[in-house]
Amino acid sequence: MNPAHEVRFIRICEEIITMNPRPAFVVIMGDLITNGKLEEYQAFRKVIKRLDQTGVPWYIVMGNHDRRQIVFQAFPEKKSEVPEVPGKQILNLETPKIRFLFFDSRMDDSRAWMAEKDKYPNRRPWDGTMDDKSRKYLTDELIRSDKPTVVGTHHEPESTHLTQIMKQYPCAKLYIYGHTHQYRSHKVDGITVLSCPSLADNRPSETDPIGYIIMTVEKNDLILTLQTLDKKDSRNGIKTTISLNNK
Repeated sequence: MNPAHEVRFIRICEEIITMNPRPAFVVIMGDLITNGKLEEYQAFRKVIKRLDQTGVPWYIVMGNHDRRQIVFQAFPEKKSEVPEVPGKQILNLETPKIRFLFFDSRMDDSRAWMAEKDKYPNRRPWDGTMDDKSRKYLTDELIRSDKPTVVGTHHEPESTHLTQIMKQYPCAKLYIYGHTHQYRSHKVDGITVLSCPSLADNRPSETDPIGYIIMTVEKNDLILTLQTLDKKDSRNGIKTTISLNNK
């Protein structure tokens, strides 16, 4: 791991461990490492064992820097597929009041990228995508969902277009993603979209916060609280509130 990233991730693990109550689970929104090498993931395992030792479950969303098969070589127990979408990492996580669906938006390889070059002339190899099987899976799950649902991927909704599906179903409340190394909230297709902050150095702007998001449910609201590693940052503790009512 990048030494600076490792220090920051250890900080976050330590903060999670001291929370009372601790989170029900932790989701890493992709790009666990930089070059997708096995030794990088092995180094990552040594760091995140802090969570394993305290019993806090954690899950992986596939990022463009990740390599699917190498991830599962290093973390075979983290592989999560559904029969409807073979070969993709899909997480279906339930809590008493809310449901989370995390999709694999990583382009499989350069051939897939090149095959769509004419259709998407401005696409770059590190951009995200979404296959038809995943779209159908999301549609089917939203149709049958009896809880407010959060949808997440590594890439922004402009790449996956999943908000176009979400807007048709009142249970779909929020789309979250990583990739951009920014923290911001806006609307896409009428759906609230939240870009999670990063731990990486290569941020678009030196003003972007480094940190993570805590999600809590309070009555009929989902509260997303920004936690910056720099506790003097004026944005530390900023909250975004999402109503969980279907009206």
